[in-house]
Amino acid sequence: MGHARLRHVGVAALLAGVCVAFPGGATAFASSTAPAGPYQVAWAMVLQNSYTQAMLQGAEAVAKTDNVKITTFDTGFTAQKQFSVIQDIVALHKYQGILVQPNDSVGIEPAIKQAIKAGIQVVTLNVPIGPNATTIEPQLPGLAGSVLTPQVTWGHQLGEMTENACKGINPCRVAYIAGEIGTSGDDNMLAGFKAQVKGQGNIDVVAIQNGGDFLIGPAEDVAKNLLVAHPNLNVILSTGDQMTHGAQLAVQVEGLSGKVKLIGLGASTYALSAIKAGTWYGSVVTLPLSIGRIGMQVLFEHLKNPKLAPSAVDPAVYTKQNPLITKGDIGTFQAQWSG
Repeated sequence: MGHARLRHVGVAALLAGVCVAFPGGATAFASSTAPAGPYQVAWAMVLQNSYTQAMLQGAEAVAKTDNVKITTFDTGFTAQKQFSVIQDIVALHKYQGILVQPNDSVGIEPAIKQAIKAGIQVVTLNVPIGPNATTIEPQLPGLAGSVLTPQVTWGHQLGEMTENACKGINPCRVAYIAGEIGTSGDDNMLAGFKAQVKGQGNIDVVAIQNGGDFLIGPAEDVAKNLLVAHPNLNVILSTGDQMTHGAQLAVQVEGLSGKVKLIGLGASTYALSAIKAGTWYGSVVTLPLSIGRIGMQVLFEHLKNPKLAPSAVDPAVYTKQNPLITKGDIGTFQAQWSG
């Protein structure tokens, strides 16, 4: 699969600043003028998660230099709670900006419309706002920006890595662990995965299991049950490196190390170590630190100039690294989160 392309609406305004390099080859844009802040920005997404913590770290690095204060609001993975949190943020009449990772791309639209109507600049991170899961372009009128790789793309890449892991194995029995089916991100990744492996005669997806919760412990329990129900599994993959870590623990307990290939999503620090050691087959690259940094910079530019055209950025464009990381592909790639 080729690299995703960068597309900007209002690119001239956004590129007026100086480019700043990130770990992993990502880039953000330093402001060319002093901020009029301090601006108050609300961070509305799940907090107890190492991936979103990396995004927050990236955003805070930019906020410190741009005189922006970020206040966090934990929404968990619950769509209704996130909807209510956005409404509460609007009602406070305190925040000029919102950074959000939607739990429900379509269901959150009315709350985001309320924020935009109230004059709040909103940038979506990692997950689109709107029904189109394949585009990075802002779909909601008035949305300041969208910073993401379409998660359908990640699903396709998970499928492509599964195809590679299954070469020479027929049948290749595959189990898929999802973090939270019913959230837009997981649903889109699953759709991309299914589309990619469809028609691969040697691949038998014997289980698609919910309940990994993007955490090690719950995913370990899910994987243990999978290994009992399907003792001849060849591959276990998940939509988050934390969950593949849990699957690894289950495989080790069952004495199946080296017999079940493990695939993650995130190319985290833990994943890279496991891949180098041969414990995992591979992991799909994601860039949460870059997403947070670029998202905050996009938001900052729109806070300074609300008349800017919407911005669309795919962080994957900033890395020349093969998005499918296996032992021979790590090279100098630097992980952006712990896993």
